[in-house]
Amino acid sequence: MRIQYLFKLSILFILFLNPSMLLFSDTIYLKSGKVIEGKIVSQNSQKVDLEKENGKKTSLSKKSILRIVYKDPETSDPDLKKENTSQKKKIAKKETEFKSKKTASTEKKSQNEITNSPELAGIEQKLDKMIQQKEIDLELRKEELSIKKSENDRFDTLLKREEEILSEEKALLKENRYILQEELEKERKERALLEKRVTELELKNRRLEMFLSMDEGEVAYYSQKRDSMDIVKRSMIFPGWGQRYAKDEFSGNAFSVTFLTTFSLGLLSYTSGKYSESNIREETSTTLSQNAFLLSQVSSTNSSLSGYALYSSYQKGESKLDDPLLRQQFGKTLLITSILVYGANLLHAYYLGNDWAKITPKNYPGAPASGWYWDLNPESNPNHTNASESRGVKTELGYGFLF
Repeated sequence: MRIQYLFKLSILFILFLNPSMLLFSDTIYLKSGKVIEGKIVSQNSQKVDLEKENGKKTSLSKKSILRIVYKDPETSDPDLKKENTSQKKKIAKKETEFKSKKTASTEKKSQNEITNSPELAGIEQKLDKMIQQKEIDLELRKEELSIKKSENDRFDTLLKREEEILSEEKALLKENRYILQEELEKERKERALLEKRVTELELKNRRLEMFLSMDEGEVAYYSQKRDSMDIVKRSMIFPGWGQRYAKDEFSGNAFSVTFLTTFSLGLLSYTSGKYSESNIREETSTTLSQNAFLLSQVSSTNSSLSGYALYSSYQKGESKLDDPLLRQQFGKTLLITSILVYGANLLHAYYLGNDWAKITPKNYPGAPASGWYWDLNPESNPNHTNASESRGVKTELGYGFLF
């Protein structure tokens, strides 16, 4: 009787050592202390989707979850459930065999008590108890090993499921990382576009400030109708003026300085050379006249001597003309250069005027127009305190033109 009791107790002890056999659903323990049971449908790195026993689905944030206990795979794995049922039948069968052996042993013991002596009966009883105990221990050991094997299989199934969930979460994290990278790249492009637009607005703002700070002449310049011949006419009057009017300061200054320099130096060099030539020729002519008169009075009999003296005086005067003639030639070269600069100035003004005329005029309010104008403006006298007596009208008549 005691042995049977120990056998049942050991079976219950083994069952209680494996509490996962009693679980039939997934259990979620919240940080608030609440416990929710149901079937986990899906989950990711942020939430868990759970289906309750009544079929209602709910989503729980993983931040609020303390622990998740998954249901026993036996309830979802038919093969494992079949194996556990087989193990239970084996245990019941062993228990029945044990009871049969115990009944036979009891009957045999009763017969031995009748036929044998008390000492022999006691020895046989002890041997029977030892044999029965060994058989029980052997059967329990076999059942224990079988249960442990089933338990390991369940743990392997749970581990495999955890690995699948971990793999899904890893793939989800990679996907989220890719999405985050795309969002960062999009944000970077939007920031670059915004910075470009800010730069353009700042440039427009500076231009607007420049236009607002312009005087009436500058406003008229940008608002008038443009003609390419305006640049050519100004450059024809004075080289470089048309270029500067078209806001090409560098070209205008270059043509003006080059033309003035070549023309002034050429004119000065040619004039000074011409003046020196005139003086030298006049001086030579006077000298020859005087020498001819003196030689005619002194040596009237020797004409060859007088001719040689006059030729020497002429040659001496002609030798003085080299420097004036060289200066005249240099001046002519500079004057020709100034003419070429003038022609290049007109040609440049023509092409510059064509580009300048293509710019659309800007409409600025208050831009003066060329021609006669008559303006009436109210004025006030600060010496009068009465508003009705201090107001007056100021008339202005004039003629405006764009130059």
